[in-house]
Amino acid sequence: AASDHCPPVLSISPPAGDARVYVDDKQVGITCSKGKMELTDLSPGVHWLRISHDGYRDYEEPLTLDAGEKTQLNVKLGSSATTSAPEASPAAAAKATEQ
Repeated sequence: AASDHCPPVLSISPPAGDARVYVDDKQVGITCSKGKMELTDLSPGVHWLRISHDGYRDYEEPLTLDAGEKTQLNVKLGSSATTSAPEASPAAAAKATEQ
């Protein structure tokens, strides 16, 4: 049947645009400004998905794709622990010492 030859479709919706998307440690693209991306050239089977965006912790997950099936992922990116609080910035500290 023709459906046996249909590749799996992975549809990704991270909360931020311009996120880098990796499948099996290979960058496959960048999400659009609305954070969406659809991949149609993946082979069926188990893949390792990673989504990376500056200011967020990477999202990583193994996923299984079936031929002819559409997999929809709504990804949540956690805040990065390296984000500094505004009051800790050097400019704010310099301003406070000037007075």
